[in-house]
Amino acid sequence: MNKGVIAILLTLIIILPFTGFKLANPNAEIENRYNDNIVGVYITQEHLDLFDFDSYISDNFTRNGDMVISESDSKKYNGRLYATYDEETRKFSFDEIEGILFASIRVEEEYGTCMVGSSSEGISDAHNSVSITDDSEDVILKGTIYSLAGQDVNYFINPVYQDNDGNVYVTGGSGISSQSNQDSEGETISQTITSEMIVEINKERKKHKTEITIAINLMFAPEKINILEFDQSGECISKKVYLPGEVPKEMVPSTSTEYLVVETYKSGNHITREMIEKNDTSFTTFSVKETGICVQNYTAVTWNK
Repeated sequence: MNKGVIAILLTLIIILPFTGFKLANPNAEIENRYNDNIVGVYITQEHLDLFDFDSYISDNFTRNGDMVISESDSKKYNGRLYATYDEETRKFSFDEIEGILFASIRVEEEYGTCMVGSSSEGISDAHNSVSITDDSEDVILKGTIYSLAGQDVNYFINPVYQDNDGNVYVTGGSGISSQSNQDSEGETISQTITSEMIVEINKERKKHKTEITIAINLMFAPEKINILEFDQSGECISKKVYLPGEVPKEMVPSTSTEYLVVETYKSGNHITREMIEKNDTSFTTFSVKETGICVQNYTAVTWNK
């Protein structure tokens, strides 16, 4: 796709509803230094260090050891990590760095251009919407990462770009850190990145806007999950017990079942309960990865008629 960038505005909005989280310059305006469209974020738990320090030193130290480069000139040394695309699975990946990709990426296919949504394991409550008119294109991405309460929280929200040739790459972004306590379930921090660009497509100007919101939500560790079936009189007629991550992906209640109750037993003797009625077609449970991220698992419910 041939496009010329006319103007760019990339801003960062961070909402801090509770204490304990630390961010670098939370009200900063982030410059889109690559003149490419931001299409998502790549979330890592370690700093994504792509700066070419060797070239920076080689090019900019004088013979007497003084630095002679301005901050604006140093931007060319900020590196990129390019993604690979699997046409069969229609997934993008950054093979060298472990992380969570959340993006909406333009892909040229046999029958034309389409938007491919990428949401890696670890993104929960994902929302992806695209609105296209004759003179504008708006993309909104919203997702949540559930992280264990009582553990240190460290996440880096790294912007993902797509250049004029369709190549997708990530650059280093801002960090979020916290020392949460054992009773902090439900506490949340959110970060929003907004990119506005005026582009030229087939000699026509078009406004492109991307808004990406990532929420970090703290959760007690799930330890056991009970699936209870109740009949019309409210009597429990079935109880099944599962470990987190082992709840079936599909469930067919008995013909006598009027509703389900999903009980989740969590660390610290906490219990949550959710009622699943006949107009509900699915429910979610959580399991915990070694990284401390709580992964949302879906179970489809097929009711007997």
